[in-house]
Amino acid sequence: MKQISSVLLFIGLSISSVNAQNCNNCTQTLTTTSVTPIYVNPGETLCISSSGQLNATLYVWGGEVCNEGIINGMIDMTDGALINHGQITSGMNISVDKGVFINNGSVQANNISMNGSDLTATNNGTINGTNFQLIQQTTGTINQFTNYGDLNISSFLSDSTDFFNYGSVTTTGQLMNSDDASFYNYGAVSVGANYTNKGYFYTECMIPVGGLWANNIPGIISGPMTGCGGFSADISTSNFSDFGMDGSYLDMCDSSNPGSFNFNSGSIGPNVTYCSCTTLCSAQNAAIQDNGEIQSDRTLVKIIDLMGREVNFKPNAVLIYLYSDGSIEKVVVVE
Repeated sequence: MKQISSVLLFIGLSISSVNAQNCNNCTQTLTTTSVTPIYVNPGETLCISSSGQLNATLYVWGGEVCNEGIINGMIDMTDGALINHGQITSGMNISVDKGVFINNGSVQANNISMNGSDLTATNNGTINGTNFQLIQQTTGTINQFTNYGDLNISSFLSDSTDFFNYGSVTTTGQLMNSDDASFYNYGAVSVGANYTNKGYFYTECMIPVGGLWANNIPGIISGPMTGCGGFSADISTSNFSDFGMDGSYLDMCDSSNPGSFNFNSGSIGPNVTYCSCTTLCSAQNAAIQDNGEIQSDRTLVKIIDLMGREVNFKPNAVLIYLYSDGSIEKVVVVE
């Protein structure tokens, strides 16, 4: 007897009664400007209309928020769901500990912290921020961020979480993929300063790095099994761990030392090349309908394992299904 466990990593753009561009079943509705903090509790739905503006802190403590207007204040979300179709222009912080966060509009904030457990976030619009953190606080839970839009930040830190990029990620500062974090890049990534990996990092294209590049223990970096992906670094490169040991086609182009790494004490795979990959990154945005929902007519593009390698279906293993509309499913079939 087969048991099928399917965890949908891409969360659709409709959550319960809160639909894309259609805020309904509201228990609270904001249609004007408010300077008073709002608390949203379990069982409640706050709808901010296109004429509404909140110039105060928004506390989401288990309910739902559908924003078509402007949120101009700090967001403190401990659970629930927040779907933004309008603007979030907080000059302060956005803190999300648990639940679902979906951006279909624009977000401008200082610190964006998604540090908790059982958290799923999706960006289909634009997010601009200073410090961007994804940290899983409880083992055995799911913390995952999927980017289909534009993520423009000063620094990026991911720890014990899954990050999938189909859009564009630009950091003017550092990008750090820490222990037990997985970063899957199918779009465009640009790092303005230092790049550090201690988790699992997969890229299907070349990523420019403006500062120091380091793959530290126990980091694993992988690329496609056909074509090539990799990095071009402006200053220096240090590999202390696994670079392309799965046989994938990775390239390293170190402008300070073409043809090699500045320092290597790790393992280099058999198909690694130097300054020969010309596969440039580009955003692969999902097909979004006018109402903001992902199109349902999708086809399976390929299956990969947790190392990013393309594989055939097999039971009793965690597999990732990639579909033509950009959606992703993590599937386990137990026999």
